[in-house]
Amino acid sequence: MPYLVYNNLGWYVDPGYKFDHKFYVDLSPVLTPNVDAGMGSTITLLVGGLGKGGKGYYALDVTDPASMTTDTAVASKVLWEFGHDDDMGYSYSKPTVVNSNDDDVNIDTTGWVVITGNGYNSVNGNAVLFILDPFDGTVLRRIDVGGGPCNGLSTPAAIDADADGKVDYVYAGDLKGNLWKFDLTDPDSTNWDVAYEDGGTPKPLFQCPGQPITTQPDVMEHCDKPGYMVIFGTGKFLGATDLTDTSLQSIFGIWDAGDDDDDTEYLGTFTRGATPQLGNQPNSVTLLRQTYVPSTEADSHFWTVGDNKLRIFTANEPDWTTTTFEADGVTCTGAGAGTDACDRNSTGAHPDPVANVGWYFDLPISGERVVSDVMIRENKVIVLSYMPEGDPCGAGGTTIIHEIDACTGGRFPADDPQFDIDNSGTIGTGDLINIGTAEDPIWVAPSGLLKDGRLQPPAILSLGNEAGEEMKYYSSSSGEIEGEIGPQVTLGIGHWREYR
Repeated sequence: MPYLVYNNLGWYVDPGYKFDHKFYVDLSPVLTPNVDAGMGSTITLLVGGLGKGGKGYYALDVTDPASMTTDTAVASKVLWEFGHDDDMGYSYSKPTVVNSNDDDVNIDTTGWVVITGNGYNSVNGNAVLFILDPFDGTVLRRIDVGGGPCNGLSTPAAIDADADGKVDYVYAGDLKGNLWKFDLTDPDSTNWDVAYEDGGTPKPLFQCPGQPITTQPDVMEHCDKPGYMVIFGTGKFLGATDLTDTSLQSIFGIWDAGDDDDDTEYLGTFTRGATPQLGNQPNSVTLLRQTYVPSTEADSHFWTVGDNKLRIFTANEPDWTTTTFEADGVTCTGAGAGTDACDRNSTGAHPDPVANVGWYFDLPISGERVVSDVMIRENKVIVLSYMPEGDPCGAGGTTIIHEIDACTGGRFPADDPQFDIDNSGTIGTGDLINIGTAEDPIWVAPSGLLKDGRLQPPAILSLGNEAGEEMKYYSSSSGEIEGEIGPQVTLGIGHWREYR
């Protein structure tokens, strides 16, 4: 038991405990094998947080569990605890253990680091990225992006851009709707900082005010151009007041087209219906909007097929047009040479977008929000939106499982359905919906499936069948395991987990 929550044990003998539930170690730990500990040795490192149980993190060496046969042996496996810091809030942020570009960042000179957001309700109230020594918990780098009071940084996504096994960039959201990018490419950790700035003031890549980002984004290379697509949802479900929150929340896919040579290429504040739509971009630069196709049923949000209630997205196509020249006059070379369509295989320049820089979908049901991590898999993204019920101790509410095109934010074409809505046990033409008429049918693939309870991101199992399918297993607050068959795909491109 971490010492940070040891005093909570006193609640077990308090007569009022049953009326005031207390949390303890309320965050699943992260297990990372083969962490270089120096001197030719490696360890399996377990790092965990406390969630609503407290403000801090701990680390254990679990390389050889069978050796933990005495109190002394167990004690020797406790590496550190980090807390009692005015920038540390309730540790909801899941830590990431990665190798870095600075081989001298810790006492063992191995380059390995622990990266985490500072969570919520810190004394200082700002959003802060912590980079810790994995062997003793020392703060190696503290990047404070401010935004207080009542702010906090959520779970970061670490990106290995050049596939050398070392983290290069980190993306993370905060409670104020800021999506931050941190640049860790420098071989000197003292130079690690926010990727974008204006006159020395750190700037987020993107801002959606009033839409808190409490989950981890996922990242992939752009489908056609240089840069990355960063996909995330907005919404909050942390306290009792969130049960009745009906503010507008969204799913975003943001194109980070900026390069390291120009730290002013952030997108700015997103304002629907305004010109410019993005505060740091020309009037022509916007986010493509996807919506849902309403049905003729009493609840027009869903189409009913058998026992299934389904959401259908629009299929609008983004315009990824870019300039041919960067500000320094360097032209693209390679696959996109001589055209305005410099693709992501071009070299020599990073063209500026002149039209769409991503997409968004506003969640249409009152109280609908994203409070689970999104998951990119082969240019497809799984997004779970949740609608809670009023009882904080209940297992109710409903979840919509979305599977949408990560490149466009829209529905998949009719030849690529994602849900087995006819319960045939395989994916095929029977899994389409006619949104036209009997005389003039328009067959489309559904984009979302409604389920009871709060679902968690899936565990996925390849079925190994000739159809190339997989089963996604979703655990639910209802006590059920929901299984959904679909086409087999792979993980997204560029996310650290692919290189671990």
